Amino acid sequence: MFKNQTRDMGRQCKKCGNAEWNKIKEFHDKSKVLYYGMQGTPIYLKKYRCGICGEEWSEDEDLGDSSEPSA
Repeated sequence: MFKNQTRDMGRQCKKCGNAEWNKIKEFHDKSKVLYYGMQGTPIYLKKYRCGICGEEWSEDEDLGDSSEPSA
């Protein structure tokens, strides 16, 4: 992979538009448990933080809110 090439992983900062994979950090949001594994281990929601502007977002924000009625 070339130095300036970005990975197409669907991660892009919504605030500044940064798509450089090495400047977007992935971590677990321990306030949101998705499910518990076979041995009772919690599986947490993934969150991302932009290394340039500091914006944070999670995977579920990309899905949108399906509870709103459509017109």
